[in-house]
Amino acid sequence: MSRIADRVANYAAPIAEQLGLQLWHVEYGKEHSGAVLRLTIDKPGGIGTDDCEALSRAIDPWLDIEDFIPGSYSLEVSSPGIERVLHTNEQRKQYLGSEVAVKLYKAQNNQRVYYGVLTDANDSVTLDNNLTFDNKDVAQVKTVYKEK
Repeated sequence: MSRIADRVANYAAPIAEQLGLQLWHVEYGKEHSGAVLRLTIDKPGGIGTDDCEALSRAIDPWLDIEDFIPGSYSLEVSSPGIERVLHTNEQRKQYLGSEVAVKLYKAQNNQRVYYGVLTDANDSVTLDNNLTFDNKDVAQVKTVYKEK
């Protein structure tokens, strides 16, 4: 995370918790449309636009007062979605037993993406097909939606 994202996460996490939300991820960066500060939130049963609006309204005055983000930017608050990126070991542990896609920085055995059921998520990512990848080699772990 960037220093800006870290600072926002430290401020927004307890506020999100007070609102009954989990701060899933914060990112700040330049995109083709300009700078974007993106907060991703979740809660049991999923979130709605009211949840996104509540967190946005709660942190917006602080962002204006502190004014530590250079130039103009867009503030986005959204859900991680049904196929969500699992950024931390704690998030990965919440999805043990779920189907995931593991994308590697470099191909192993001529393959960069592996699919399977997540069985362990400590210092590595382990799938049910006895594949284990060190966290340092993993670019992304993302849940895979399977229609029932």
